[in-house]
Amino acid sequence: MKRQNVKLILVEPYFDLKTPESVARAVGGQVLTMPPSVGGVKEATDFVGLFDYDVALLVNAIKATAGR
Repeated sequence: MKRQNVKLILVEPYFDLKTPESVARAVGGQVLTMPPSVGGVKEATDFVGLFDYDVALLVNAIKATAGR
C-alpha cells in the first residue's frame, strides 16, 4: 500500500475491523465499510440504490484521501 500510495481499505460490515484499521493507520489510510446488499443501509432500498450509495461512498472517500 505504501509503495503504490493506496489509501483505502474496503470491508464489508460483518468483518472485524481491528486488522484493517491497524493497516490503515500504518499507511495513513482509511477503512471504508461498504454495504454489500440491499437493506444494508436505509438508503439502499433496491439494487440501483445500493450501487448509488456505494459509488457515492467510494467517491467521497477517494476525495477525502487524495493528496495524503
